Amino acid sequence: MLYPSLRSREVEPSDALSLLRGCHAHIRHFSSMAVTLAGSHGAPAHEVAEAARQLVRYFTLALPLHTEDEELSLLPRLRGRSAELDARLETMHAEHERIVALLAPQVEAWQALAEVPGGLAARAAVLLPEARELQELFERHLEAEEEHIFPALRTELDDEALDAIRAAIRDRRRDQYRP
Repeated sequence: MLYPSLRSREVEPSDALSLLRGCHAHIRHFSSMAVTLAGSHGAPAHEVAEAARQLVRYFTLALPLHTEDEELSLLPRLRGRSAELDARLETMHAEHERIVALLAPQVEAWQALAEVPGGLAARAAVLLPEARELQELFERHLEAEEEHIFPALRTELDDEALDAIRAAIRDRRRDQYRP
């Protein structure tokens, strides 16, 4: 199946770091799905269409929320604490911009596949290398955040700041997904 669901969590994450790590799990899941879709020439049309719809939804709705979490909630609170951390934050920001640029043509292609899933074979030669490039960039980006930025949340911020980050993350989701 081209669109396996994420395993449901038994316990809803309650702290900022757990929420951010959960977002990273989703990013890895959907970037992997993009590679799988791009390489699935003989897949049933309904599966291609559904996978493409899920990719469009995730990368146009959910991923921008995560980027806002980092750009609006983490970056301002961590900036200025050390030269090394500032350099890492600048890299994070630059990679966010690169990801947006890489995603644009893929989102367009997924939108087309959601409408005409039979077009996958014609698009695969372009989609597969783009999806792999995106997945590799995501992995480097996420690993760097998990290794350098996330630990700084615990060492540089107090509980009040972490609670504010958690609240902002939840508020963004509530605002986006409110009926």
